[in-house]
Amino acid sequence: MKIRQDFITNSSSSSFVVVGKKVDIFDITKEQTEREEVYFLSNDEVYSEGQDYFKITPDILEFIHCNFHENVSYNMKYGTFIIQYGSECLDNYVYDRELSLYDLVKLAGDNKLEEVQAFYFDKSYHTSYDLESVRNRYEV
Repeated sequence: MKIRQDFITNSSSSSFVVVGKKVDIFDITKEQTEREEVYFLSNDEVYSEGQDYFKITPDILEFIHCNFHENVSYNMKYGTFIIQYGSECLDNYVYDRELSLYDLVKLAGDNKLEEVQAFYFDKSYHTSYDLESVRNRYEV
């Protein structure tokens, strides 16, 4: 199995699979962002080059919680918040967009298998990476 932590390509996007659980933004706590891998996956493409996928840090979480209903764009409201199991992104070309049940069980670890999903996406090279870039992209 090929595993990579981030981009190893010269294109503007790279295909990934992550294994995790979809969660509601208001169920995420600051403590979770400090001890777990919590991410946001946009439902649209960034500059038509792939989706935005970034780690939710405590300061990004506070920004989202404080601004979600009034000052955050449609793109964030309809994106997906994920608790990612394991810190790796799997190259989905290896799996040809399919993960076996064995792979999901292995990656889910001690987590409940019925909560586990595989998320397939093209991550933009221009993905958000800190509070300022999140504000620039999603604040209205």
